Amino acid sequence: MLKQIGIIFSLLIISHAFLFASDWQRMHGKYVTLEFNPGFEALADSMVNIADRAIPRLAALHGVSLSEFDETKTRIILTDAPDVSNGYAIENDIVIYARSSMYMNSWSGPHTWYKMVLEHELGHHLTFRAIKRTANIFGMLPIVSTPRWFFEGIAQYFAETWTPFRGDLYMKEAVLNGRFSYNSLLSLENGRLLYASGHAYIRYLADQFGDSSLIKLMAYEKDGLFYNFDDAFESVYGKTPASLFPYFARHMIIYYGNKAADYPVLDFTNTLPSFGFRDLQILPLSDADSTYLVSTIKESNHLFITAFIVKIENGNQTILSTISNNVNTKLIVSPDNNFIAYGRRNLGAKFNQTTLNYEWFVYDRKTALTFEATDNVRAINASFTNKNELVLSVAEAGETILTKIPNPHLDNFQYPPQQIFKTPMPIGKVIGLEDGSILFEAQAKSSQRDLYIWKNGKTNKITADSPENRNAIVINEDLIAFNQMIDNNPAIAIMDRNSGKISTKINQQFPLWLHSFDKRKNEIITIHKDAGSNTIFAALQVDSLLKMEIGPEKKESLKKYSSWTKKQAVADSIEGNGEAILRHKKIEEFPFPQGQLINMQTIPLPIYDEKSGAGLFVSSVWLESMQRQILAATGLFYFDNWDDSFLSAIHSIKFFDLNFTTAYYHGPGFITRIDGHYKQLVHDYGVFDVEMKRFINGNPRLAYALNLSYSTDQFSKVPTVNSVSHHGPSIKIGMGYNLPAKLPFIFPKRQIWGSVNYYKSARKDLDFSVLQAVGRVGSNLFMENIGIVSRFNFTKTDGDVPSSAQTGIDQDYSYNIPRDFRNSKAIRGVKKNILGDELLWSSTELSYVLAQNTPAKILIIPVKEVAITAFIDAAQIKNTTLNTSNDVYSFGGEFSFGESFLRFAGGYAQGYLDNKKLNGTFYGRINLIINELY
Repeated sequence: MLKQIGIIFSLLIISHAFLFASDWQRMHGKYVTLEFNPGFEALADSMVNIADRAIPRLAALHGVSLSEFDETKTRIILTDAPDVSNGYAIENDIVIYARSSMYMNSWSGPHTWYKMVLEHELGHHLTFRAIKRTANIFGMLPIVSTPRWFFEGIAQYFAETWTPFRGDLYMKEAVLNGRFSYNSLLSLENGRLLYASGHAYIRYLADQFGDSSLIKLMAYEKDGLFYNFDDAFESVYGKTPASLFPYFARHMIIYYGNKAADYPVLDFTNTLPSFGFRDLQILPLSDADSTYLVSTIKESNHLFITAFIVKIENGNQTILSTISNNVNTKLIVSPDNNFIAYGRRNLGAKFNQTTLNYEWFVYDRKTALTFEATDNVRAINASFTNKNELVLSVAEAGETILTKIPNPHLDNFQYPPQQIFKTPMPIGKVIGLEDGSILFEAQAKSSQRDLYIWKNGKTNKITADSPENRNAIVINEDLIAFNQMIDNNPAIAIMDRNSGKISTKINQQFPLWLHSFDKRKNEIITIHKDAGSNTIFAALQVDSLLKMEIGPEKKESLKKYSSWTKKQAVADSIEGNGEAILRHKKIEEFPFPQGQLINMQTIPLPIYDEKSGAGLFVSSVWLESMQRQILAATGLFYFDNWDDSFLSAIHSIKFFDLNFTTAYYHGPGFITRIDGHYKQLVHDYGVFDVEMKRFINGNPRLAYALNLSYSTDQFSKVPTVNSVSHHGPSIKIGMGYNLPAKLPFIFPKRQIWGSVNYYKSARKDLDFSVLQAVGRVGSNLFMENIGIVSRFNFTKTDGDVPSSAQTGIDQDYSYNIPRDFRNSKAIRGVKKNILGDELLWSSTELSYVLAQNTPAKILIIPVKEVAITAFIDAAQIKNTTLNTSNDVYSFGGEFSFGESFLRFAGGYAQGYLDNKKLNGTFYGRINLIINELY
């Protein structure tokens, strides 16, 4: 049977290669190959040109010879799949996401995204080549000694400039407010500061010691076994990264302190109230002075945005209507304030990748009803026209399209949508004006960001000065306010549309961002952060703003302390020249891109055991850079003793937008008790599984999955006699809803899911079946740190069931992990093994979260996500053959901590068997919590 499965799987691979050969294409440059989907030819050609021009310079900066590319070209994958990282590099591969961030409002600064991202990732790739040593034959594991801040810092320095969004804003905030320390380089919890501080540290090193010092750093012991970053750093700079850091920190304090002292600080007296843990939008509604439209993350543990209309009276907040808690874009308000639009993510599958689009909805305030405006488009920016028609900025391959969506709630409703403007430029914020024209910000091919107006099919650029202009707000038909980036600081400028004159009104010490305009009060709403990093919404009267001229004193900053910001990496000599650009690039179909695997880790280690003899430990992980194929195996092999050997292997590959997984395990059984006594058994388990996982209407909160599997399962005694084995097909269907929040493994914010699995043995001499239904329901109660969760399991066996597949309860309640031997569950405090052919089991827990993080440790285990819990476990076990039934339950309390799905607990349980009280007991417990769909 397994042989037949292998043949079928091979045929699937071959058919996929022929049927879907045109899904991917490959273009060849001088130093790179680039894989892409049809429709991205122009962008692919441009990116190959960028790469072939950039690689000689980056190679020289890294001390890498271009001859290395003769043997192995860099592999670039241009994909339309969603990702918030925009791109990444891994070994010889670079993945670039074509449209994920589109305009990239607060990321790339004065650079086009694809040039910046590609050169940044090429910088990572050249760093990998520069620090590659002999030990890299064992995969990428040897580079883990190199800190993340170095990789990110040197990629930014070699490929980018010092801009607000790639360093300055985050460094300035941390340094001036006392939050800058050596930990800033190391903490992944503040990724933006890690990037910024790493970038600044590398610039400081280059400024103080020269670019050549960075080449020496990466060239340290070039012929060595592996690259030791700490030794290399101390060899080049005479200090460790930590001991040199205070000199760097002092440099930053003097630079930012001296610069900040020249800037005034505006005192805001008219601040808006806070409505949640982190407010994102506060939009005044003109029909009532005390009514606001709010977009916020309401609580600290929420991983979702809630939009609602709130009224304030006598300092009290009253929510008038909740629009949605599934908002993934900014809220857009129509000119008459009757309609509110927002976008929601829509996930799908294409080309063996997850696709990301958006569904746009419009909320009608008069009827309190929401209707779907458009189904599945790539648009995160939108506006209403003067006729309450929705305009979306749709990002397509190589162009942006302004599309007008008719409003079905209006008398002049017309269908279908209209494409009113196309441009190769990425478009950001869009604003509908009273005269029917549309104001938008866009990034030109030169990377300059400016403001444009579209009207009656014609487009005019209304800003053409050197600073970046973004984040516009229309005050009236004559005046437009916008943020203007001046000396890495977002100043507020006003433009007179009649004269075209632009005047800077506020350029103060901390970043001040424009947010919205309150027409009824003639006020501009701004956003800034205070010294405690709290977001503050504040109002400025337009009349007062027009009279302001707030800016820094014109003092020259000390070049000694500012030169690092202007520093540009320069190589002594660069191999290659413009001849690297191939005008006519070869393009070919590329039917099996997931076939190129990267050796992430391969560790062979010879061992010897007195009982089992000589052997070999091997751990190896190989994957395709977009995780479309993964191969992982860990084994402990004794050459003369297979029973004592261990092997766990898994292979996963994506075809036809499905996941094909093959797994095999050989080793000891974990919880194997027969007649109440532990037996040492050898477990062999293999499975071939095909999974289809999707989201209902593309909604990430509504998931469903279908699995078709064929498995073989065998338990053998030691020595190998009296084995119990069976094999057969199974089908599994699951579906659920999940409202995302932190701490889901204690209790969810709101969740319900269930699955049904049916297995049928294919052995004629061991004919049996297992039907299993499992579920989980949970929610918080009254407060965010109190919640309840219930888990359910119904298992029914039928036929000649072997001992390894029986159901019931077992005595091993100290291990809340999936059972490999038997389909059993446990009841805390009940040390009994009760088996039957039908099990109905439930566990309900009421938990209170004491703390998400603590400084404490138990041995070496951090104490996080601390909770106390009261529980009730219950089960009914039936044996239809003997016509018996047992009722078992327990209750008690426990203290637990852990991280993610692994939790440790200790508590007290009182058990009952058939209404007879058992001895109460204290216990310890290991929990491995598996949420199947989320």
